[in-house]
Amino acid sequence: MFMNTLVKYALLSSTLCLSVVSTNTYAATATCKISRPNTPITWDNRDSTSTRQFSSFSNETCTVPANSIITSVGIGFNAKVGKRAILTNGLPHGEYTLTVSAAGKTAENVAIVSTSKVHAIGGSNRTSVFNGAYVQDTAFTVSAIVKKGRSLSCSNRNPNVCAGYLTASYQINVDYEMMDALPAVPAWISAEVTSETGATLVEWPAIADITHYLVATQFNNNAWTDFTYSATTNSATWSDLNVGKRRYKVKACNASGCSGESIASGWVYVLGTPDTPTASLNSSTIAVNWQSVENATSYAVAIKFNNNAWTSYKYRTANSTISWTGLGSGTRQYRVKACRDGVCFAPSTVSLPLNN
Repeated sequence: MFMNTLVKYALLSSTLCLSVVSTNTYAATATCKISRPNTPITWDNRDSTSTRQFSSFSNETCTVPANSIITSVGIGFNAKVGKRAILTNGLPHGEYTLTVSAAGKTAENVAIVSTSKVHAIGGSNRTSVFNGAYVQDTAFTVSAIVKKGRSLSCSNRNPNVCAGYLTASYQINVDYEMMDALPAVPAWISAEVTSETGATLVEWPAIADITHYLVATQFNNNAWTDFTYSATTNSATWSDLNVGKRRYKVKACNASGCSGESIASGWVYVLGTPDTPTASLNSSTIAVNWQSVENATSYAVAIKFNNNAWTSYKYRTANSTISWTGLGSGTRQYRVKACRDGVCFAPSTVSLPLNN
């Protein structure tokens, strides 16, 4: 006979994990079904139903197309007793709860037994809490437990009286939709400054079947920005940038999401303007000096001689000084640009005239 001890109890706790793995051979929209019918729950003689009984299930797998996302999950559960129910006049009272968990989210199906002579109970519902999750490599954990009931123990001369006394069944239906495959990761990204105003061109390889690209930037040694700049072609241009160094990364995107990020481009530099140069005469040597500009690798100098037009910026030096010896007499003025990677930026203001 079953002895009533009048405490809260856990009738059963069965666990099931399913891993949904990825192939490319199935319908784009379908349902993955995992079913566990009529699993017997057995208590030994003198055991209490508050002793949890675990079923020994192996993992079950369901094969779905790659890049499938969950659109709905149906969960169903029932519990029933057989001819031995006369010992308890039906299912023990309590809240029969099926819990489904995956990726930190949970859904439940609850059925309540509150009267005698109930030999079976259960139900099914659908939940959207898992919607949008990728199916592949998702693991669902299923557990069934009875709450707010009475703890019963088996006490009988026949130790088989409680064997298989209750059976539990449950089914998980995972509806899914196959999304487009994610785009390939762009294999490279390049950046170059194209004008003395700091206009910058960033390019990467075109990726098939994309809707847009997203670009992130690192300025100087600051943290990377988010991938917020959007482009519909495989290039982007910025102008009027502040002085400093930058590099870039890109993702390719379609309706299913975005690829991984590319490697970073090399650094590109927008240089500042040199201060006004100073010219001096020492014997027959004219020297022109200015303050160095951060990140500059060379400088270009232009000269105005008397009332002639300015020369081009054809005089080059790697340092913040340049000199000439034995020049003819006259009046000269100078201006200078800072240069790097083949680009010379905005010119300085004009030096004071120097006569020799």
